[in-house]
Amino acid sequence: MDLKDPKNILDFIKVQKSVLYEYIRYIKHLMKTNYKKSAILVYWLKDYLRYIKNEKTFNPRQLINYKHGQIVFVNFGFRVGQELGGLHYAIVLDIKNSKSSSTLTVIPLRSKKDKDTTYQKTHMVSLSTILPTLLFDKSLHMIDTVNAKVLKITNKYTSNEIKSNKILKSKLKILQKQHNDANAILTYLNNLKSESLADIGQITTISKQRIKNPVRNDDPLANVIIPDNLMKMLEEKIQFLYFGC
Repeated sequence: MDLKDPKNILDFIKVQKSVLYEYIRYIKHLMKTNYKKSAILVYWLKDYLRYIKNEKTFNPRQLINYKHGQIVFVNFGFRVGQELGGLHYAIVLDIKNSKSSSTLTVIPLRSKKDKDTTYQKTHMVSLSTILPTLLFDKSLHMIDTVNAKVLKITNKYTSNEIKSNKILKSKLKILQKQHNDANAILTYLNNLKSESLADIGQITTISKQRIKNPVRNDDPLANVIIPDNLMKMLEEKIQFLYFGC
């Protein structure tokens, strides 16, 4: 039966109810057996629904131009089996990505595990301490810049003037997001217990809707690009794994 055919709408409604019930039942089961996983799944269902709703209005031209070797922060979502999911930094692989393109191909980054595995040795490339080096100073500078801009506004205008001014409220909202993003990066770096690895085995093409940072030129991750020598190492590993030479 083809549920895509409107003639089968009654059967579709039955299947729809059954699927929704299965989700509810499975989430209840996970809450008892793996609470963290149940929360992650619910988070993802919420995000996925938002992505679908925004598909028609999403305009990639409003985002920045992503460059080869650029660091981005991505929501990879809830994945199956050993597929990498969740929030991870990644490296843009595209040599030239058009602003009109709604997709981007990336290499996910992950922390090194305590034990070396065969997969890790074969499919991953160490970035050593490159992430802290690239991101720490940039994030601190972003926080200082944001604080200075907020102080300038609050010194110039009263709280009532700010509340009644839509432009000022919008500026402060953007500044608050930049401050939160920069702080989130610093928190990540502080919790980074080991070196970062580029997972060549998990190269994937994503919708740009999944990119959380950077999306604007003044975001903390804007223009953060890994050095050419490291990018060359990644390219050599890709060549070896997928082209055998």
